[in-house]
Amino acid sequence: MKDTVKIVKCSDYSLEAVTKAVKEVMDISGDTGKLFKNMKRIAVKVNLLKGAGPGEAVTTHPAVAYAVCRVLAENGIKPLVIDSPGTGTPYTKASLERVYQKCGYTELFRDSKFELNYNTDFTEIKVPQGKKIRQMKIIKPILDVDGVISLAKGKTHAFTQITAAVKNLFGVIPDMYKAIYHAKLKDINNFSDMLVDVCEFIKPVFSIIDAVTV
Repeated sequence: MKDTVKIVKCSDYSLEAVTKAVKEVMDISGDTGKLFKNMKRIAVKVNLLKGAGPGEAVTTHPAVAYAVCRVLAENGIKPLVIDSPGTGTPYTKASLERVYQKCGYTELFRDSKFELNYNTDFTEIKVPQGKKIRQMKIIKPILDVDGVISLAKGKTHAFTQITAAVKNLFGVIPDMYKAIYHAKLKDINNFSDMLVDVCEFIKPVFSIIDAVTV
């Protein structure tokens, strides 16, 4: 299938409206099941930059994440919601609990069968084809799945100007190591090359941008 970009209008963040829009987006191939063929477990990589309420439009809205998990589950796939928050938020279970709570995930996901990740292990991997980096620290749970969906938040960014599906994957790097890349790669082109290196290593199966409110 050729790379395709699809825009679907969604009026609000009600679960009904968001689920309808997500299903339309994920049916881009005509068969969502075929898109994720032979995949039993998929990481839903959201953007949880920091503990911010859903109305602040800083993080991926929990309703969008829930809708994606619902569609995956309907196709027999077990979703895992995952992220390493931005620099300044330690990658610890306690910090993840606070971020999930403040971002509205804890309440919405409490009575569901969908899993929020609390595994804070990370490891170092090689990126032999990298243009800017040849190795990096990465959160381990992202390596223990059959595929990754980049579920980004559409918003502006002080350095790269915009943060979307590629920039979202920077979140697979644990918090303190994000700061190292920001310090070393101060040129926007070098920093962007690093983001592409990360994206090409992760190879997301699908990307969705939450832009209902930006």
